[in-house]
Amino acid sequence: TRPYRSIALASGFFGARYPLGFVTVHEGNTSVDSPTIDLDTPADLSGAAVAPPVYACPKGKQDTLRAALLGYAAQESERLERQEGSEDEKGRARKETASRLVEMMVWPHLVEVNVIDTFDKDRAVFASYDPGKVSARPGMLVFYASTDVYTQQRLYEDLWLNMTYPFKAAGHVVHAVNGSMLLQMKHPCLPSNATKNLPKLLVP
Repeated sequence: TRPYRSIALASGFFGARYPLGFVTVHEGNTSVDSPTIDLDTPADLSGAAVAPPVYACPKGKQDTLRAALLGYAAQESERLERQEGSEDEKGRARKETASRLVEMMVWPHLVEVNVIDTFDKDRAVFASYDPGKVSARPGMLVFYASTDVYTQQRLYEDLWLNMTYPFKAAGHVVHAVNGSMLLQMKHPCLPSNATKNLPKLLVP
């Protein structure tokens, strides 16, 4: 389905995306004897643009989110097939799309660690974590929180913009035991009191 017309709601560099809203998923239960749905957790639906539809999800909320991700992947694949440009440009677009899909799958499972001390010279970080949430082990990758670090990135051949750090490993776990870990970072951008403990560091 294609729109009848498009209207610019905001200006920016070509290819920019602007959020117009968001979709939330709430789990609940119903029965054949009652037309109502009992939500697992309270939710304010008064601001919904339309009456919230109800779907049967035997496998729960994650099954719905998985279907949404597959739909997005199919949509992006179709867009890339129609995209014009050189092979280098198409290859870069495919790589960026793949990275974005990986981020969408991995991001919900990342957990922030509590930074205790940093060693700028060695780019090392001593941190603590909750063993109940993280099964830390040597070699585990470390990521920056996506909105905490900005860097110059080439958008086109002669256009560079200050954008968020790409979703890729910024370091790894060297040692982890009993809720304490030592991290080795690739870059000198480390959390400190001067930066109000930013950037946040995340592990799977």
